[in-house]
Amino acid sequence: MANELQTVQKTELTTEADNEGFQFAMEQAKMLSDSTVIPMVFRKNPSNCFIALELAQRMKLSPMAVMAGLWISPNNTPAWYTQFLIAAFNSTKKFSTLIYNEVGERGKPDWGYYCTTTELATGKELRGATITMENAKRDGWYDRKGSKWQTIPELMLRYRAAAFFIRQYAPEVAMGIQTREEVEDVERNNKPQSNYQDDMKERLRQKAEYVDAEFTEGGSEKS
Repeated sequence: MANELQTVQKTELTTEADNEGFQFAMEQAKMLSDSTVIPMVFRKNPSNCFIALELAQRMKLSPMAVMAGLWISPNNTPAWYTQFLIAAFNSTKKFSTLIYNEVGERGKPDWGYYCTTTELATGKELRGATITMENAKRDGWYDRKGSKWQTIPELMLRYRAAAFFIRQYAPEVAMGIQTREEVEDVERNNKPQSNYQDDMKERLRQKAEYVDAEFTEGGSEKS
């Protein structure tokens, strides 16, 4: 995935139910769901496409980029691919590109990474949380069955450091949605999700049910 995503400068639809553009958004969702070049989770599923449109509008990104960047867990929890989240962050043009800084000794518990960048408006350097192998083992990420922390620890350290940084300094990019790796760590360890993640999942579920009802009543056929 490219380091940056092209932002959408202007949108002509809205996913707010009380806005005149809502009907157009539903029609766009139906059209997208008929496409064969979108991820399987969105094909023939106007409700999922509608949610992607809503996220794309809020993030000022193209719907195709958002659909490609969303991953849905076996428990139907939405999550971002970390590559997408990093690219979306870089596309804000508010910060310089993320830099990964290595700490500790490779193979040791103190080995890890933290991210830095510069806020372009102020010139201030920003530093994120340091994520180490000790964190991964203490929080149960490393020892779970099938853990990528055991096979590609450097990439996982970088991904987790980037996710923490983005939520700290640009939460509007993540939109309260965790990354795939974070959701996998939570679900496979059978740990409860954060309240924010639960709230986002429930909001998306309710939005999908509302859109399903509109399509069932023939809303997409109205002029």
